[in-house]
Amino acid sequence: LVENRKRGLDAGLADLCSVVTEAPPEVVGSPHMLLDFLVDRMLSGYEQDDDVTVLAIHVPLATKSD
Repeated sequence: LVENRKRGLDAGLADLCSVVTEAPPEVVGSPHMLLDFLVDRMLSGYEQDDDVTVLAIHVPLATKSD
């Protein structure tokens, strides 16, 4: 998702960070909507003749234990 023939890994990661900051709150609050948003935005303008891999993980907030 972040690297292809026209965009290197560093540039792709920077683009990903930028795209995430543009996501509306309702998208950020839904993992499925966020993934769809990121894929749509990150692949926009690129011809897809290759596979795309997306790895998504959710890290829940740590709870304080007494």
